[in-house]
Amino acid sequence: MTSGYFGKLYDIIFTDDLNGAQAIIAVLLFRIAENRRKRPAFDAPDFIRYSSSFVAMLMDNSLLTEMGIKLDQLNHRIFDDARELIETKGDEYHSGAMSLIEVALSVLYKDQNVSLQRLAAKFRRGDLLETLLEIFHRLPNLLKKVSE
Repeated sequence: MTSGYFGKLYDIIFTDDLNGAQAIIAVLLFRIAENRRKRPAFDAPDFIRYSSSFVAMLMDNSLLTEMGIKLDQLNHRIFDDARELIETKGDEYHSGAMSLIEVALSVLYKDQNVSLQRLAAKFRRGDLLETLLEIFHRLPNLLKKVSE
């Protein structure tokens, strides 16, 4: 891979802190998201064709949350545990990520019908990412309220 492929994000993605376990886990999660994009279910939402990176990011957040760790704690010592969770819960992580993206898009578009062109643009801009992260970080508190 070259810096041209990742563009401006190369130095953000490939930091000195990135270790092999983190890189491999990221690839495993991205493969799940990409495989679902390439072979979507018949009832998959239109945004699936633009969402692989976002889905993989959210899947990673779900994995780390389930493991009770932060990214910098993911290393070779717990790699097998992370890989096993991906193998057993990858579909669940993917479904959850897709649901969060649906919620974020409905917040941003206020349930309007959206053209594929506008949808693609939304995935290129930062407002979707900000909305997703806000929803993801508020999710544990929202789930607590629902269960009370």
